[in-house]
Amino acid sequence: MHGDKLARELQSVPLSNGTVARRISNMAQDIKCQLGMHDDIGTTLLVDRVKKGKYALQLDESTDVSNSAQLLVFVRYSFDRKLNEDILFCTPLEGTCTGEDIFTKLDNKLKEDGLSWSKCIGVCTDGAGAMLGKKKGLKARVLQVAPHVKFTHCIIHREALASKTLDPELKRVLETSIKMVNYIKARPLDIRLFATLCNELGSEHECLLFHTEVRWLSRGNVLSRLFELRDKVRLFLMEHGSQLADYLSDPDWLTRLAYLACIFEKLNGLNMSLQGENTNIMSLNDKIHAFKRKLERWTERVEMGRIDMFSELDEFM
Repeated sequence: MHGDKLARELQSVPLSNGTVARRISNMAQDIKCQLGMHDDIGTTLLVDRVKKGKYALQLDESTDVSNSAQLLVFVRYSFDRKLNEDILFCTPLEGTCTGEDIFTKLDNKLKEDGLSWSKCIGVCTDGAGAMLGKKKGLKARVLQVAPHVKFTHCIIHREALASKTLDPELKRVLETSIKMVNYIKARPLDIRLFATLCNELGSEHECLLFHTEVRWLSRGNVLSRLFELRDKVRLFLMEHGSQLADYLSDPDWLTRLAYLACIFEKLNGLNMSLQGENTNIMSLNDKIHAFKRKLERWTERVEMGRIDMFSELDEFM
């Protein structure tokens, strides 16, 4: 009626919140349907598969980039004579994040999907108080309705917690390294100037990496990149009059930095090997014990004056 010009203007009008929300909901429902398998009867939904036998849950509560608490729940179940893993649901936690709040969300979702606690045989969580508290934690509430459920502490989370234990002197090296990274990464101008310096000096990489406690692998990545770019970082800090440059001229401090970069690289490799689909507690336990035996062997080799298993440290020495 009004021509192509007005039609183009109408197309540029953004969709309403309701329309966007409805489309997101439709896409989520479509993905949930696609999680099913095609058989002679037709498409079987994920929940229908889980209902056919016993199942186990793995859940974690974490804070996302918008500072909202999210509850993420995975389910493992047997279907067509195979073990399967799928995400069951992800939902925000409003207000507090106590064990009671987590249990209420979980219990309501299971009832909504028609899943019975009587068929749940195990729950895997991290070691937080809200999860494993004896009186008000999730474990206590679950055992009230399903005393047969076995609780396990996530092996990957335990490995990450164990790797946080550092000698005080090495911990200071880690903290100083993070200060160096933050000094350069704090201002966009410094980031660009540092990238220019690295480019002029022919470096393979032109930026440092941030460290965050939520991302367990970041420590190894941060330290490896800092050790690789240590000469460029020292020049940059000297040009800006920072006293942090003195650490990068200290051979003892650099030796500890090289060691940390190497050992966290090994820990990152272990952490990655523990991840993946359809793992089980037996194979993961074997990997942990194998790594502990490696640590004993490395200790013996270090006492003999051999550090070739730590490539960066060996090259620096």
